[in-house]
Amino acid sequence: MGIVYHANYLKYLERARTEYIGDRWSAIEGYHERGCYFMVNKMDIAFHAPAKLGDLLVVRTSVENSTKFRVVLRQIILKKGEPRDYLVTARVTLVTVSRNGELMELPSEFHGQRDGV
Repeated sequence: MGIVYHANYLKYLERARTEYIGDRWSAIEGYHERGCYFMVNKMDIAFHAPAKLGDLLVVRTSVENSTKFRVVLRQIILKKGEPRDYLVTARVTLVTVSRNGELMELPSEFHGQRDGV
């Protein structure tokens, strides 16, 4: 059909979250070395319009809120150069777990964070 398959947006969102965390706080690998692994606990996603194959996309990521045990990120996918036409919007809740999968407190730099899109 010449449009991006809906499941591919999950990959784009994942990559953007990884880069956002690395740019804002520390590289994901550093957290792994400390025994801290991020997991998606919840995701609400809405598909507003399809991207066409070959479109350049931008993913905006921001912190909606955070507590000691979770951080909620808001993500928006849009076509480059068209900042008002959202293709996908998502609200993603992340938690952290230890190497053996036990829930653990987020690193302190995440506590009480919030910013805008």
